[in-house]
Amino acid sequence: MDCLVPEILEKIFKYIYAPNEDRFYTEDRARLHSCLLVNRYWCKVSAPILWKWALNDYGSIYERQAKINTLLKCCDENSRLYLIANGIEIPFSLQEVPIFQYASFIEILDYGKLVNSISEWLETLPRLPAESLTLVLRATLKLLVKESKITSFQAWPLRFPTDLIHLILVEEGIENLFLNVRNLLINTHVRLDRWLSAPVKICRKIETLTISLPGQSNSYFGSKSSADPSPYYFKESAQMSSLIQHQKSLQKLKINEGFGFSVIINTSLSSVKDSLTNLSFKSVDFGGSDPWYGICTLYMLEVFKCKNCKGLTVEMIEPLIKCTNGEFRRVKKMILDWNTSKEAHDLLNYWYSKLIATSITCNTQYLAD
Repeated sequence: MDCLVPEILEKIFKYIYAPNEDRFYTEDRARLHSCLLVNRYWCKVSAPILWKWALNDYGSIYERQAKINTLLKCCDENSRLYLIANGIEIPFSLQEVPIFQYASFIEILDYGKLVNSISEWLETLPRLPAESLTLVLRATLKLLVKESKITSFQAWPLRFPTDLIHLILVEEGIENLFLNVRNLLINTHVRLDRWLSAPVKICRKIETLTISLPGQSNSYFGSKSSADPSPYYFKESAQMSSLIQHQKSLQKLKINEGFGFSVIINTSLSSVKDSLTNLSFKSVDFGGSDPWYGICTLYMLEVFKCKNCKGLTVEMIEPLIKCTNGEFRRVKKMILDWNTSKEAHDLLNYWYSKLIATSITCNTQYLAD
């Protein structure tokens, strides 16, 4: 196979190991790892494929620690000297450099997994300064900004759910990590108004945006009601609205949990009407939201899902009820599971039936309440 051109060999290797962002195949990864050892040619072709998902795949604890060790070897001498000067005993010499600049291959970044992997790597060192985690994390992120092109960023809950870990993302220079992000997933209990300013300022190419804010409303997890939002709720809402409005090619928007703030339902959705094809709400509390005029503007919409949501009123959904197949002529799939008042439910049921009766060409699934 040495006679194969790189493009053909790359396709073969990707066929062996081609994970998406949600699933990883341990056996396939092991097979591709073995290709690294065949010769330099195979190593050169297979390494970028393995490292593309390196920070989105846990693997064994040894693998996670080894990845951080390799990334620190990819840092320049000044960065390594800075870590040493601040008490981080790097377990390799300053002259040691890797075969490749592995950071340049990374495209998918799970921030929570990166932070946790750095924490595990630090546990291998004998003595640690108080700020060891932030020191190594900052050095790693600066390396990624310089060498990588991150296209997918995921902010999952961390072992260390503190604002400080997220505030590093808004530091000058590091914020450019979001420059090429096309898939952004936010799922965290940390205050978004402290660090969401970086994506709002930098991100302009998002195609898929998923927002999950279980901490914003505790109505599903505790005693707090929809009438009692968190003190920073409105600032978070305004920032997320601004993030959506800045996107010119947003195709999929998924909002899970939290409040159904009116700025997203109306102003934000109207601003992405020329590109948005997939809209999904799940376990969202729409209590107090304005009427859904924004959804009515989504003439490109193909998939609409609203599952286990609450707080919907007749006034809120009235603009939607007035829509016909003319407004939603592209719709192919609907999943509607309304957890709301009987009157509003009956109206939505009528609207759904009306769309079907006017011959919308779609594959529709309806889950009755």
